[in-house]
Amino acid sequence: MKNLKIAGKLSVAFAIAIAALVGLGGFSIYRLSVAAERADYLGRDQATKLGLEDDVNTATSDFGAYQAVHLLANTPALQQEYLKRMNERAALIDTRLKWLGDNVVAPGPKEKLDALRLRWAEFMKTVPAGVALVQAGRHDDALRHFLNNRDVYNRGNTAASELMDAQRANTARIAEEAQASYRTSRMLLIVSIIGVVALLVGLMMMLIRSIAAPLRTVTEGLTALGAGNMDVAIPDADRTDEVGDLVTAMKNLRDQLAAAERAKAEQATLIVESIGKGLEALATGDLTTRIETQLTGPFAKLREDFNRALSAMGDAMTAVTEATSGINSGASDIRQASDDLSQRTEQQAASLEETAAAMDEITTTVRQTAAGAVKANTAVEEARVEAEQSGRIVGKAVEA
Repeated sequence: MKNLKIAGKLSVAFAIAIAALVGLGGFSIYRLSVAAERADYLGRDQATKLGLEDDVNTATSDFGAYQAVHLLANTPALQQEYLKRMNERAALIDTRLKWLGDNVVAPGPKEKLDALRLRWAEFMKTVPAGVALVQAGRHDDALRHFLNNRDVYNRGNTAASELMDAQRANTARIAEEAQASYRTSRMLLIVSIIGVVALLVGLMMMLIRSIAAPLRTVTEGLTALGAGNMDVAIPDADRTDEVGDLVTAMKNLRDQLAAAERAKAEQATLIVESIGKGLEALATGDLTTRIETQLTGPFAKLREDFNRALSAMGDAMTAVTEATSGINSGASDIRQASDDLSQRTEQQAASLEETAAAMDEITTTVRQTAAGAVKANTAVEEARVEAEQSGRIVGKAVEA
């Protein structure tokens, strides 16, 4: 059952349950049919037999009474009337005894019936002689014959009563057997129901143990796997049913998750080592280092970004270096120009000092020149005046 498919387990369980219910139903029907047969036997057969035996008992009593009235009848018509009644009762008794003889089989009633038939036959053999005496008018002989055979009649009549008593006793016995059968059937049905219930409970427990419990264990294992527990135990790994397939899938999932975790750990270690080396090189000022390790997934972009950042940083540092070199060259030029300017400034200062001295001399000279210029201006003014006068004179001379 362990390696049987779930559909097979359910089919077997339901087949057993259905077989048990069918068996219980069949047994119940059988016991009910037995009880119904007993009830029918009591209700019809025994009641019919008791009714017929009661008819025989009543008829024998009536026959004895009619025989006495026939004996005492004082008219032929009355004698014929009661003789007719005697014959009717005799025919009724014969018919009932014949039917009872064919149908009464129980030992007690059968024995009493045989005794009744024998004794009644003995009595009926005496009847014709008594009837003949009455018809012959020999009433005294008929009375004597009647009284002499009264014991034979009583034995037959008593046998009819004993037959009814035996039949009642047999009916009571059958009723008691029916009650005992009912009690037995009830007990057997109770035991059968308990057995079927126990069987169904056992099947249910078997299904729970073979299906529900492993599924619950697998569910708990999958929940633990979902929570990250890779140490979860794999139950019933040797099963070949659907639960076994689910367990195998769970084992494969655990192995895949464990492999993924190991790969992730290895990848993380690789990433940490690669980026750590790059950062370590960067810390020492090496901008030419690159992460050459091939990373997968989102870490590939991290590698590209890191390498791109180092390239950009290298380019920036190169530009800074070039700018620094230019600044250094400019600073050297500025320093040289400053030195030249300082020298020229010193020379200019010296020249200025010389120029200042010359300027003092020039100033003195200019002052003197200015004074001479004033004088010259005066002389020029005077010469201009004289020139104008000479001009006028020349003009006049020209005119002249």
